[in-house]
Amino acid sequence: MKTNKLIIISLIILTSCGVAKSDFDWLVGSWERKNGKPGTQTIESWKKVDGKTYKCISVVLKDKDTVYSEHCTIKKEGNDYYYIAEVPQNRNPTKFKIIKFNSEGFKAVNPEHDFPKEINYQISGNTIIASISGGDKKIDYNFEKQ
Repeated sequence: MKTNKLIIISLIILTSCGVAKSDFDWLVGSWERKNGKPGTQTIESWKKVDGKTYKCISVVLKDKDTVYSEHCTIKKEGNDYYYIAEVPQNRNPTKFKIIKFNSEGFKAVNPEHDFPKEINYQISGNTIIASISGGDKKIDYNFEKQ
């Protein structure tokens, strides 16, 4: 009888381990920047496309007009994840390799790019602390979930 209970408990534990959320699910939703320039509003909206892809649109509004926008994608290619940024000033998307990630954040790098060379996101509750950096320059983004 004890053996049967042990087998059942083991099966429950093993099957529940396979139902883990993706490491980037914490990004899904709309996030508003709290440390932007006065008179502007920055919003990032992330959605999960499938198990390997997340898409984002980021907009900066001033007086209800869009003054800047960019599209981002987190995508698995082979065994690696990439953060891909599409910004108006670049003709082609810029790819950053995600070298570290878990359910609380990620770090993406592209040493060949002029700026930024590194992108970091960390979540804590309903807040994301993000930064872009390269050389001596760093910009922090403090987002709150909407």
